[in-house]
Amino acid sequence: MPAFVVAVATPARKAPGVRLPAAILAGLVVCFAEPAAADPAPEGPAFAARSLDAVSELHVRAETQQAGCDAGDAGTCETLVRLWDEVIAGYRFVLAEDPMGPHAYDCMFNLATALYFAGWEDEALAQYKAVEDSPLGTAHERDALANQITILESTFLADGQGLIPEEPPSHVDVAEDGTDRTIPDPLPAPPLIARWHAAMLRWVERYPDDPESLGYRRMIAGHLFFLGRWDEAERMFRGIFDDYCGNSAQGALELEMCPVLSTLAGYAVDRERIHFLRDAAEDAARFESGAPDGWPFPRDPCFVELGSVFEQPWHAYVDAREARDSDAFRETAALLLDAALRCPHLRDAPAAIRIAANAYGQAHEPVLAVETWKKLIEFCSPPSTHLGACEADGPDDPNRVRLAEAHFYVAVNAMQTYDLEEAVHSFSELEHAVGRSGRGATLRPVADCVGMAVNSCTDAEFLAESMRGQADIARLRADWAEAARVTERILNEDLMRSTEDAAGIRLDLVDFYRRASAWSDMRQAADEYLEEYDDDPDRRLDVLRVRWFLFEDAGRQGDERARERALRRLDAAFDKLTDDEKSVVGTDLEPEDAQLVLDVEDGLARSAFEALDAVFERFARLRFEPGDPTTLSADASEFQNDVVSQAKALTAGYETVIRSFPVAPTGGTAARYRIAAVWNHLAEMFATLEQRVRPEWLDLELPSGTTLRGPLEELAVGLRGVVVENGVTLEELIRRYLIGDSAESSGHVVGALTFARTLGASNRWVLRAAELARRLGFTTDPAVLFVNGPMPRITGTSPGFGLDTVAE
Repeated sequence: MPAFVVAVATPARKAPGVRLPAAILAGLVVCFAEPAAADPAPEGPAFAARSLDAVSELHVRAETQQAGCDAGDAGTCETLVRLWDEVIAGYRFVLAEDPMGPHAYDCMFNLATALYFAGWEDEALAQYKAVEDSPLGTAHERDALANQITILESTFLADGQGLIPEEPPSHVDVAEDGTDRTIPDPLPAPPLIARWHAAMLRWVERYPDDPESLGYRRMIAGHLFFLGRWDEAERMFRGIFDDYCGNSAQGALELEMCPVLSTLAGYAVDRERIHFLRDAAEDAARFESGAPDGWPFPRDPCFVELGSVFEQPWHAYVDAREARDSDAFRETAALLLDAALRCPHLRDAPAAIRIAANAYGQAHEPVLAVETWKKLIEFCSPPSTHLGACEADGPDDPNRVRLAEAHFYVAVNAMQTYDLEEAVHSFSELEHAVGRSGRGATLRPVADCVGMAVNSCTDAEFLAESMRGQADIARLRADWAEAARVTERILNEDLMRSTEDAAGIRLDLVDFYRRASAWSDMRQAADEYLEEYDDDPDRRLDVLRVRWFLFEDAGRQGDERARERALRRLDAAFDKLTDDEKSVVGTDLEPEDAQLVLDVEDGLARSAFEALDAVFERFARLRFEPGDPTTLSADASEFQNDVVSQAKALTAGYETVIRSFPVAPTGGTAARYRIAAVWNHLAEMFATLEQRVRPEWLDLELPSGTTLRGPLEELAVGLRGVVVENGVTLEELIRRYLIGDSAESSGHVVGALTFARTLGASNRWVLRAAELARRLGFTTDPAVLFVNGPMPRITGTSPGFGLDTVAE
């Protein structure tokens, strides 16, 4: 089924200068105008295009964070809900302002995608339908319809399994000739099913030759059959049969359709059709004309030893593996399965079913693969009469059936189709089939040993993979307590594959206990992990993660001494990172590792920043208090030296925070803002000296013949142009730490707002910095005051258990 498609439309950037109103686009763009002087909200296409630029950037940011959330980062998921809500509000605003504009069609499609990721599935379906029916364009028509089908199918798999009866509703009546006749009791399609069918039928009508169309037709026909709507089901099955009969690539489909139509004919007591269809199924005459050249089965293949009949399908299977041809795999699977089921008593029958199941897996037919593996399990489990053939001639016989292997494949294919209940059941059956088998000295990943005729996977290797699969399912369900329980078993039963594997499993255990809020178990698992790996330079990021968990736990407990101890150890672990790792951007860190570094830096920076608060508060309370007009000059000079000295000390402290934690979103923004605020406060203190002097002193005559008022007024006017140090004026220093950037500033300072936009930070320090920049008249450009920006580009993929690589 086609994957979700997102087409973020980013219009060309317009020249800056338009002021955006407060709280527009649900916080996407913020204007810090004074409440009493707010500009009227601009409206129309031009403003909508500017707004769409911001929405598009936020959409990209949301998709970046979505990857972290999908990987199981709960913190990212929590912020993601708000982020998608803002994207939705933004697209709705743009569409309301310019519903027929050049970007409206893309906006409609992107709005639907944002609604889906935000969890508003009904609204997403309605929006995708609007895109599908829109007169504005057709570029997204196919993807909009495909996404509707995907959403409806996911909803059915999650919540709608009981909507289709397990047996068709019917009753038995006596026909005029005295024979029993099965009469259907048709049921209306439930709303979810009807909506799903309607979407699939639209797809079939528009794209009849698309490979998905066949699957949709079969699915709808099957649903209609189990709803007791046999006339409709028969019409669809006959249509499929007629369209594909004689198609060599669909021989298996003909074998499938024929018994279904025969069953429907039997229900209808249509003797003519029963006779025709049964003849077709039994003598294979209907299939010979469309089968590949050299169809291997004689009219009664059970008179021939399966080993000889099996030879040509086996060669076809080998050829299909070399060509990686899905159609060839399907044909081979059908041939092998048909041969084995016709002659189940022959020695090679179990091997034929096993290879057929593998072929369906390699043809990317997980449903057919599961059905075939289940046939093999039934074939080779008591009370079956074929157990001798399944055991073959010994443990190394390639014909021997491994129930552990069969259960494993059922489980991983079930996981591919999101049938987690089936997967859990199959993994449990795998454990039962294996029992307490001896552990191997080396446990290979099943992906490295499945399908090998010699040195194939051991039972212990299947059992280890089963444990990992169960832990993965628990993780997908967010059942962290169960994930921890299974992971403990992997450790206790020595089912690790290597020392590297063991380290990863121990780290998972710490995380699972944390997510399950099992704090005592988490601390014990963390201590055991650190005891083993704390000094391992190759695991410095993993050690940092565990230290971060312990720091968060200490804060949760409210134990200040434990928090200080955890903070010191976290700081020590952070110092072991390289400078590139600390800067995050441009490295090869995995997304979750990059987010970890940002989180840790913010925690450490916040602590370092807060340590300066007492000094800053004392500085902020400084006021010039002259005592006597005769000592005014000396008092002012002493006050100046004190104030400038404290300002420089605070600047040095905040710059240490900036250098030590280069990508701390909160601490880095706060430190930059505070430097600008310190020097601005200094400027304001000296600019308002006149207000601190008694009014009668202002008219005192100075030796120069002027009054005191004149120099004070000149000081207030020219103070911001005074050079502080290294040729930088007070005004330039404040501007640099608010909105400066390294490209234009000789001091190579990234200002608070520029830094916040780079990291996508949005907090009270960003708001304060933007307000100060606006108040000082440094900028009125909304692009500079824009709070929410794109996240840094982080490369890499999330780690996983890798079971999908062996679903074949």
